[in-house]
Amino acid sequence: MDTNLRPEGRSGSLVRTLSSYQTYYAQWAQPWEVQALLRAHRVAGDLELGEKFLLMIDKTRYPPGGVSAETVQEIRRIKARVDAERLPRGADPNTHTKLGRGGLADIEWTVQLLQLRYAHKIPALHNTSTLDSLAAIGAAELIAEGDIELLRDAWLTATKARNALVLVRGKPTDQLPGPGRLLNAVATAAGCQMVAQCDLAVAAEGVRFATSGINLGLFCSTPMVAVTRNLPRKQALELLYTGEFISAETARQYGLVNRVVTAEALDAAVHDLAETIAGKSPTAVQAGKSLFYKQIEEGLDAAYDLATETIVRNMLHDDAQHGVGAFLEKEPMPDWLPGEDLFDPKDPK
Repeated sequence: MDTNLRPEGRSGSLVRTLSSYQTYYAQWAQPWEVQALLRAHRVAGDLELGEKFLLMIDKTRYPPGGVSAETVQEIRRIKARVDAERLPRGADPNTHTKLGRGGLADIEWTVQLLQLRYAHKIPALHNTSTLDSLAAIGAAELIAEGDIELLRDAWLTATKARNALVLVRGKPTDQLPGPGRLLNAVATAAGCQMVAQCDLAVAAEGVRFATSGINLGLFCSTPMVAVTRNLPRKQALELLYTGEFISAETARQYGLVNRVVTAEALDAAVHDLAETIAGKSPTAVQAGKSLFYKQIEEGLDAAYDLATETIVRNMLHDDAQHGVGAFLEKEPMPDWLPGEDLFDPKDPK
């Protein structure tokens, strides 16, 4: 608990009356304080008082008409300061789960800014859950569905990595370690669930995988959801029922990972795979990923309907037009355009 976030900071009273809070938030609340209230919920104590407080602050965190343009600008200014000043010295912005690029802070600030702007007319945004708010944002079509999926996947991945870090280090921490024994320990703690949730995975020789909760009398229920969507049924059930480890090569044969390389070659293999994908049309990759996960849960007819609509939209996009033209004319592939969502509801096409 950070008591410095109370009204008036260090100089403010530790305990206030409900009317005192109401007066403060109505007259002096700063934009960052309004944003912080989006996460407020009752933890302990008097139920009735807690409910009264939450109803009282609803007027502040979900203001009629949404927050002002000036408030939006101030929140963006504060976020820029956080990006520039809060990352710990020596931390790698590429692998810091909270403050790194695409980390938890980026996702949660995006969601919270949308809550501040639109919660007054979308009741589903009146909640403290990032994932529930993302679902409401998607249902209201405030941002493109493909972006909702990316934000959700990124939040889940960063959260699981952060939780694994705490288990390994025994204290709260956000920075993923570099290659070595500590990173391997984090990967072990994150387990099959994180690997199964990744689109692609490269494993080092000697790495092993298991859903070992059953050995402790605890069936791996939540890891099961991701594992059963990646592995054939019998292989998945063998992992879940026995709790035994499988080798990296067996994981590759099962389809849990794509490639197995030596530990020394791991970073280069990951980089090469990512670079290959990054060289393709961002729009086509985004459309393909979205389609893949949508159609895989559908029946055959519905899956083909989704695929047909996607390929038509994709074919009409400039990237595909230029790419097919270059292929037919035996010319080099063109420079791809920045990624677009082919199903963006705001796109007149």
